[in-house]
Amino acid sequence: MSQEKTTLYIGIDVSKESNYVYITNFNQSFNQSFNTHNNVPEAELIETKLLEILPTTEYSNIICVLESTRIYSAYIATYLFASKKLFQYNVLVYCINPKISRNYRASFSDMDKTNPKDSYILVDIARVGRTKTLHPFKGSQKLALQRLTRYRVHLAELLSKRKHTLLLISILKFSEFGKKESTFSSDKWGEYRLVYLGRILFSRRNY
Repeated sequence: MSQEKTTLYIGIDVSKESNYVYITNFNQSFNQSFNTHNNVPEAELIETKLLEILPTTEYSNIICVLESTRIYSAYIATYLFASKKLFQYNVLVYCINPKISRNYRASFSDMDKTNPKDSYILVDIARVGRTKTLHPFKGSQKLALQRLTRYRVHLAELLSKRKHTLLLISILKFSEFGKKESTFSSDKWGEYRLVYLGRILFSRRNY
């Protein structure tokens, strides 16, 4: 039996308050949908419902697709990816760019935007094989890299603001700071200038 026919496909439309889940198989002979809250107990409910379906069928693989929705999709994606109970079913979770589902939706011209139909779009993306060219969600690896990157951006922005504030203060002490024709080097934050600014701050503290 082909892998497609032994795979259970799941589409989850994620929002701040809820997760709308749509489950189907390759030939769409099996369909189930339900709505849950976006919290820990309800994530366990999704896992429980899957475990009710899988042992009594020939399905040995799971492909789950959801849109990357700020931080709201991170928990449910990580939970399903890291589930020990679902581990034997080779779970692949894909957090796709909303643009992908929006473009795919264009082929369903008679469909309006509602949560059940959004989850159907997502599950159909998996069913027709659109995920084969995508990279699956890697749980903690992605979250760690995302947090690190965003924190580094935060530090860079914070440093830029502090430098700007320092420049405003330093101009009160010597107005030639930062000008090309000044006696200082062209680099505002060269070693000599930083030492000089440090002496100014030190003298002001002593004063």
